[in-house]
Amino acid sequence: MPDQSFMTRINLISGPRNVSTALMYAFAQREDVVVVDEPLYAYYLSSQNIEHPGRQEVLEAQSTDADTVIEQVLLADYSKSILFVKNMAHHIVDMNLRSFPRE
Repeated sequence: MPDQSFMTRINLISGPRNVSTALMYAFAQREDVVVVDEPLYAYYLSSQNIEHPGRQEVLEAQSTDADTVIEQVLLADYSKSILFVKNMAHHIVDMNLRSFPRE
């Protein structure tokens, strides 16, 4: 396992309907990258009481607590040297952005 103190964490905060998914797939092709797609989606659905297709499945699969997502996803230890996380800007509504890790 790589030394986590040297892990590069890329946290893309994007808008809808642009090249963020293509960029995420490009990073996923690299052997040294772990990719996480929209880990705050359940938080968004829950906190805004949004009805989207697949809502129940997302709520069952992901944490609805933003601090838990930050701790267990964004700050977690991974077996690769780069973490690429794609978030959507509207999913971080009502969040304290100071919670996001900075390096």
